[in-house]
Amino acid sequence: VLPLLLMGLLAAVFSAGLATRLPIAVLDQDGTDLSRQIIRMVDASQDTSVALAVSDLAEGRQLILSGEVHGLLMLPRNLERDVFSGRRPEVVFFYNSQTMTTGNLVLRGVNAAVPTVAAGIRLSLRTAQGEPVDAAQAALAPVPVQVNPLFNPTLN
Repeated sequence: VLPLLLMGLLAAVFSAGLATRLPIAVLDQDGTDLSRQIIRMVDASQDTSVALAVSDLAEGRQLILSGEVHGLLMLPRNLERDVFSGRRPEVVFFYNSQTMTTGNLVLRGVNAAVPTVAAGIRLSLRTAQGEPVDAAQAALAPVPVQVNPLFNPTLN
């Protein structure tokens, strides 16, 4: 009976699968179209869900420590202005690395979304300068990588 109970317990624990749509908070100090686009892309990721907007870092830190959110995305002041003037502003993401699974999942979601927005900006800047779309896309990813998982093709 004990082995059957343990097997049932393990099945119940792992029945939900991988965690998705983990809540994060956002501190948007810029408030421009670009910062809203970044927030939408992060929210559209299957790993993250923008649950709260905070007014300062202390509030975001408290939310992470309480476990209400798993990360805090900070978009700095003058983000859009700096991007379009050729500077490299930093978007900062704070997360709890002690919770390895949820921490790595929200990090993966943000790491997928922000570079996608950056690539779109670079593409639109190149095409605005008169470069053909095909050439601009090729310049963004000059050597594409094909990934073929061999032993776990569904990655679950």
